[in-house]
Amino acid sequence: MNPELLKIREYFCTRMATRENPINTPEVIAMVREMCLDQEEIDIRLEGEFTARGGYVYKEYKDNFPHVVKPFELAEGVLINSIDPHDSTPHGVCWLWVSDKMYTVAELFIPGTIDELSDAILMTEMRLGQEPIVRLCDPSAWNEEQQANTKTTAQLFEANGLYVEKGSKDMTGGNRKVRVELQHERLAIFENLKRLRFEMRNYRYPDQKRMRDERKRSDKPIDKDDHIIECQRRAVEYVVDGNIDMDIVHREMEFVTPDGRILDIKFEKEDQFDPLLQ
Repeated sequence: MNPELLKIREYFCTRMATRENPINTPEVIAMVREMCLDQEEIDIRLEGEFTARGGYVYKEYKDNFPHVVKPFELAEGVLINSIDPHDSTPHGVCWLWVSDKMYTVAELFIPGTIDELSDAILMTEMRLGQEPIVRLCDPSAWNEEQQANTKTTAQLFEANGLYVEKGSKDMTGGNRKVRVELQHERLAIFENLKRLRFEMRNYRYPDQKRMRDERKRSDKPIDKDDHIIECQRRAVEYVVDGNIDMDIVHREMEFVTPDGRILDIKFEKEDQFDPLLQ
Protein backbone atom coordinates (compact mmCIF):
# COMPACT_ATOMS: atom_id res chain seq x y z
CA MET A 1 0.00 0.00 0.00
CA ASN A 2 1.16 3.47 -0.80
CA PRO A 3 2.59 5.02 2.42
CA GLU A 4 1.12 8.38 1.42
CA LEU A 5 -2.37 6.90 1.61
CA LEU A 6 -1.76 5.96 5.23
CA LYS A 7 -1.33 9.65 6.09
CA ILE A 8 -4.85 10.44 4.92
CA ARG A 9 -7.34 10.24 7.76
CA GLU A 10 -10.91 11.38 7.94
CA TYR A 11 -12.46 12.40 11.22
CA PHE A 12 -16.18 12.52 11.78
CA CYS A 13 -17.80 14.07 14.82
CA THR A 14 -21.49 13.85 15.60
CA ARG A 15 -23.22 15.83 18.30
CA MET A 16 -25.80 13.87 20.25
CA ALA A 17 -27.94 14.73 23.22
CA THR A 18 -27.89 12.54 26.31
CA ARG A 19 -31.51 11.55 25.78
CA GLU A 20 -30.57 10.07 22.37
CA ASN A 21 -28.43 7.42 24.04
CA PRO A 22 -30.75 4.37 24.23
CA ILE A 23 -29.00 3.16 27.38
CA ASN A 24 -29.95 6.27 29.36
CA THR A 25 -33.28 6.01 31.14
CA PRO A 26 -35.47 9.04 31.95
CA GLU A 27 -34.37 8.62 35.57
CA VAL A 28 -30.68 8.87 34.61
CA ILE A 29 -31.34 11.97 32.48
CA ALA A 30 -33.27 13.58 35.33
CA MET A 31 -30.39 12.82 37.73
CA VAL A 32 -27.84 14.41 35.37
CA ARG A 33 -30.06 17.48 34.96
CA GLU A 34 -30.36 17.82 38.74
CA MET A 35 -26.57 17.79 39.02
CA CYS A 36 -26.22 20.69 36.58
CA LEU A 37 -25.74 24.02 38.32
CA ASP A 38 -26.57 26.30 35.38
CA GLN A 39 -27.74 26.39 31.77
CA GLU A 40 -24.16 26.14 30.56
CA GLU A 41 -23.76 22.75 32.23
CA ILE A 42 -27.11 21.60 30.82
CA ASP A 43 -25.95 22.51 27.29
CA ILE A 44 -22.68 20.63 27.74
CA ARG A 45 -23.84 17.56 29.68
CA LEU A 46 -27.33 17.02 28.24
CA GLU A 47 -27.34 18.65 24.82
CA GLY A 48 -23.82 17.72 23.74
CA GLU A 49 -22.74 21.27 22.94
CA PHE A 50 -19.08 21.65 21.96
CA THR A 51 -18.16 24.52 24.19
CA ALA A 52 -15.95 25.45 27.10
CA ARG A 53 -16.94 27.32 30.19
CA GLY A 54 -16.83 31.08 30.19
CA GLY A 55 -17.47 33.97 32.53
CA TYR A 56 -17.34 33.79 36.31
CA VAL A 57 -16.42 30.56 38.08
CA TYR A 58 -18.58 31.19 41.14
CA LYS A 59 -21.74 32.40 39.43
CA GLU A 60 -23.80 31.64 42.53
CA TYR A 61 -21.81 34.04 44.71
CA LYS A 62 -23.45 37.25 45.86
CA ASP A 63 -21.21 39.82 47.52
CA ASN A 64 -23.80 40.37 50.23
CA PHE A 65 -26.06 38.33 52.51
CA PRO A 66 -26.34 35.33 52.70
CA HIS A 67 -22.84 34.78 51.31
CA VAL A 68 -21.32 37.70 53.21
CA VAL A 69 -22.04 38.06 56.94
CA LYS A 70 -20.89 40.24 59.81
CA PRO A 71 -18.04 38.76 61.91
CA PHE A 72 -19.03 37.03 65.13
CA GLU A 73 -17.21 35.39 68.04
CA LEU A 74 -16.40 31.74 67.37
CA ALA A 75 -18.12 29.35 69.76
CA GLU A 76 -18.89 25.64 69.18
CA GLY A 77 -17.34 24.28 66.03
CA VAL A 78 -13.98 23.44 64.50
CA LEU A 79 -11.40 25.53 62.68
CA ILE A 80 -9.54 24.55 59.50
CA ASN A 81 -6.40 26.38 58.37
CA SER A 82 -5.49 26.38 54.66
CA ILE A 83 -2.23 27.79 53.26
CA ASP A 84 -1.07 28.65 49.72
CA PRO A 85 2.61 29.68 50.00
CA HIS A 86 4.52 31.37 47.18
CA ASP A 87 8.09 32.40 46.46
CA SER A 88 7.60 35.57 44.41
CA THR A 89 4.03 36.65 45.18
CA PRO A 90 2.17 37.16 48.47
CA HIS A 91 1.20 34.08 50.45
CA GLY A 92 -2.48 33.25 50.76
CA VAL A 93 -3.99 31.88 53.96
CA CYS A 94 -7.55 31.44 55.19
CA TRP A 95 -9.43 29.89 58.11
CA LEU A 96 -12.71 28.02 57.65
CA TRP A 97 -14.97 27.72 60.70
CA VAL A 98 -17.37 24.75 60.66
CA SER A 99 -20.44 24.78 62.89
CA ASP A 100 -24.04 24.98 61.63
CA LYS A 101 -22.47 25.64 58.21
CA MET A 102 -19.11 26.81 56.87
CA TYR A 103 -17.76 30.32 57.43
CA THR A 104 -14.49 31.70 56.11
CA VAL A 105 -13.55 33.81 59.13
CA ALA A 106 -10.00 35.10 58.56
CA GLU A 107 -7.44 35.62 55.81
CA LEU A 108 -3.84 36.61 55.21
CA PHE A 109 -2.40 37.92 51.96
CA ILE A 110 1.16 38.91 52.77
CA PRO A 111 4.70 38.56 51.39
CA GLY A 112 7.66 37.40 53.43
CA THR A 113 9.61 34.34 54.48
CA ILE A 114 8.01 31.15 55.78
CA ASP A 115 9.21 32.13 59.26
CA GLU A 116 7.40 35.46 58.98
CA LEU A 117 4.30 33.80 57.55
CA SER A 118 4.27 31.24 60.37
CA ASP A 119 4.39 34.03 62.97
CA ALA A 120 1.48 35.80 61.25
CA ILE A 121 -0.56 32.58 61.18
CA LEU A 122 -0.05 31.96 64.90
CA MET A 123 -0.88 35.58 65.73
CA THR A 124 -4.12 35.33 63.75
CA GLU A 125 -5.11 32.18 65.62
CA MET A 126 -4.42 33.90 68.93
CA ARG A 127 -6.84 36.61 67.84
CA LEU A 128 -9.44 34.03 66.81
CA GLY A 129 -9.00 32.26 70.14
CA GLN A 130 -8.95 28.84 68.49
CA GLU A 131 -6.46 26.32 67.13
CA PRO A 132 -7.20 24.48 63.87
CA ILE A 133 -7.81 20.75 63.79
CA VAL A 134 -5.86 20.52 60.52
CA ARG A 135 -3.57 22.67 58.38
CA LEU A 136 -3.97 22.08 54.65
CA CYS A 137 -1.30 23.28 52.25
CA ASP A 138 -0.70 23.50 48.52
CA PRO A 139 0.99 20.22 47.43
CA SER A 140 3.85 22.26 45.93
CA ALA A 141 5.10 22.77 49.50
CA TRP A 142 6.55 19.24 49.31
CA ASN A 143 8.54 19.87 46.12
CA GLU A 144 12.22 19.11 46.61
CA GLU A 145 14.55 22.02 45.86
CA GLN A 146 17.36 21.56 43.38
CA GLN A 147 20.03 22.74 45.79
CA ALA A 148 21.44 20.21 48.24
CA ASN A 149 20.60 20.48 51.94
CA THR A 150 17.60 22.72 51.26
CA LYS A 151 14.39 22.13 53.18
CA THR A 152 11.01 21.96 51.50
CA THR A 153 8.38 24.56 52.36
CA ALA A 154 6.52 21.93 54.37
CA GLN A 155 9.68 21.27 56.42
CA LEU A 156 10.11 25.00 57.00
CA PHE A 157 6.56 25.17 58.38
CA GLU A 158 7.31 22.19 60.61
CA ALA A 159 10.41 23.93 61.94
CA ASN A 160 8.07 26.74 63.04
CA GLY A 161 5.71 24.34 64.78
CA LEU A 162 3.10 24.26 61.99
CA TYR A 163 2.41 20.72 60.79
CA VAL A 164 0.76 20.84 57.38
CA GLU A 165 -1.04 18.19 55.33
CA LYS A 166 -1.34 18.03 51.55
CA GLY A 167 -4.48 19.73 50.30
CA SER A 168 -6.47 18.66 47.26
CA LYS A 169 -5.23 19.28 43.71
CA ASP A 170 -8.68 18.75 42.19
CA MET A 171 -9.38 22.29 41.01
CA THR A 172 -12.34 21.42 38.77
CA GLY A 173 -14.04 19.14 41.27
CA GLY A 174 -13.24 21.44 44.17
CA ASN A 175 -14.66 24.52 42.44
CA ARG A 176 -17.85 22.60 41.76
CA LYS A 177 -18.15 21.63 45.43
CA VAL A 178 -17.75 25.28 46.44
CA ARG A 179 -20.46 26.26 43.94
CA VAL A 180 -22.85 23.69 45.40
CA GLU A 181 -22.23 24.99 48.93
CA LEU A 182 -22.85 28.56 47.74
CA GLN A 183 -26.00 27.51 45.92
CA HIS A 184 -27.40 25.90 49.08
CA GLU A 185 -26.20 28.79 51.27
CA ARG A 186 -23.94 26.54 53.35
CA LEU A 187 -20.85 28.72 52.86
CA ALA A 188 -20.48 32.32 54.01
CA ILE A 189 -17.60 34.82 54.26
CA PHE A 190 -16.94 37.41 56.96
CA GLU A 191 -17.49 40.86 55.47
CA ASN A 192 -14.06 42.14 56.59
CA LEU A 193 -12.22 39.65 54.31
CA LYS A 194 -11.63 42.14 51.51
CA ARG A 195 -9.10 40.09 49.55
CA LEU A 196 -11.24 36.94 49.41
CA ARG A 197 -14.33 38.92 48.44
CA PHE A 198 -12.34 40.61 45.65
CA GLU A 199 -11.20 37.22 44.35
CA MET A 200 -14.71 35.73 44.55
CA ARG A 201 -16.00 38.61 42.41
CA ASN A 202 -13.25 38.31 39.79
CA TYR A 203 -12.45 34.59 39.47
CA ARG A 204 -13.11 33.83 35.79
CA TYR A 205 -12.68 31.33 33.00
CA PRO A 206 -10.78 32.47 29.87
CA ASP A 207 -12.72 34.53 27.37
CA GLN A 208 -12.65 32.23 24.35
CA LYS A 209 -13.46 35.05 21.92
CA ARG A 210 -10.26 36.87 22.86
CA MET A 211 -7.97 33.85 22.61
CA ARG A 212 -5.61 33.77 19.66
CA ASP A 213 -6.64 30.22 18.81
CA GLU A 214 -10.27 29.60 19.70
CA ARG A 215 -9.76 25.89 19.10
CA LYS A 216 -7.69 25.73 22.30
CA ARG A 217 -10.64 25.50 24.62
CA SER A 218 -10.07 25.26 28.36
CA ASP A 219 -12.20 24.62 31.44
CA LYS A 220 -9.41 25.83 33.73
CA PRO A 221 -9.93 29.26 35.33
CA ILE A 222 -7.46 32.05 34.71
CA ASP A 223 -4.47 31.68 37.02
CA LYS A 224 -4.80 35.15 38.52
CA ASP A 225 -6.22 36.58 41.74
CA ASP A 226 -6.87 33.11 43.13
CA HIS A 227 -4.63 32.84 46.20
CA ILE A 228 -7.24 32.93 48.98
CA ILE A 229 -9.80 31.19 46.79
CA GLU A 230 -7.45 28.22 46.45
CA CYS A 231 -7.17 28.02 50.22
CA GLN A 232 -10.93 28.21 50.70
CA ARG A 233 -11.51 25.57 48.03
CA ARG A 234 -9.23 23.06 49.75
CA ALA A 235 -10.84 23.67 53.14
CA VAL A 236 -14.37 23.28 51.73
CA GLU A 237 -13.33 20.05 49.98
CA TYR A 238 -11.94 18.73 53.26
CA VAL A 239 -15.36 19.18 54.87
CA VAL A 240 -17.52 18.08 51.94
CA ASP A 241 -15.42 14.95 51.39
CA GLY A 242 -16.51 13.68 54.80
CA ASN A 243 -13.55 14.49 57.01
CA ILE A 244 -15.90 16.41 59.33
CA ASP A 245 -19.49 15.50 60.18
CA MET A 246 -21.19 18.89 60.25
CA ASP A 247 -24.19 17.47 62.13
CA ILE A 248 -22.18 16.50 65.20
CA VAL A 249 -19.48 19.17 65.36
CA HIS A 250 -18.68 20.25 68.94
CA ARG A 251 -15.94 22.30 70.45
CA GLU A 252 -15.56 19.90 73.39
CA MET A 253 -15.70 16.11 73.01
CA GLU A 254 -18.35 14.07 74.82
CA PHE A 255 -17.81 10.61 76.24
CA VAL A 256 -20.64 8.24 77.17
CA THR A 257 -20.19 5.87 80.12
CA PRO A 258 -21.57 2.28 80.02
CA ASP A 259 -24.58 3.40 82.10
CA GLY A 260 -25.43 6.15 79.61
CA ARG A 261 -24.03 9.16 81.44
CA ILE A 262 -22.36 11.84 79.28
CA LEU A 263 -19.00 13.06 80.54
CA ASP A 264 -18.00 16.51 79.32
CA ILE A 265 -14.24 16.18 78.97
CA LYS A 266 -12.22 19.38 78.61
CA PHE A 267 -8.67 18.63 77.53
CA GLU A 268 -5.76 20.61 78.91
CA LYS A 269 -2.27 20.81 77.51
CA GLU A 270 -0.65 17.41 77.14
CA ASP A 271 2.46 18.31 79.15
CA GLN A 272 0.36 18.74 82.28
CA PHE A 273 -0.32 14.98 82.31
CA ASP A 274 2.73 13.43 80.68
CA PRO A 275 5.37 12.70 83.37
CA LEU A 276 8.07 12.54 80.69
CA LEU A 277 7.46 16.20 79.93
CA GLN A 278 7.47 17.40 83.53
